[in-house]
Amino acid sequence: MRKSFAELNYYEMLDIRPGAAAFEIRQAYGAALQIYQPGSLVSHSFFTETERREILSLIEKAYQTLIQDQTRRRMTTN
Repeated sequence: MRKSFAELNYYEMLDIRPGAAAFEIRQAYGAALQIYQPGSLVSHSFFTETERREILSLIEKAYQTLIQDQTRRRMTTN
């Protein structure tokens, strides 16, 4: 059974490995934004606007956590 987007961990949300470098995190973040942004043809027929906003919020939280070394380390030690 496939996980819902909210059930994914931050690495899965951005489709990166745990040891990803900062530039890889930024690239993955940019790619995710393009997929789920309002008006995106890629995800338009799969998600409602509400679902897309929730996904974008989760992507933003994942990015903000993973791009900062301190919060990233704290996440992996919990």
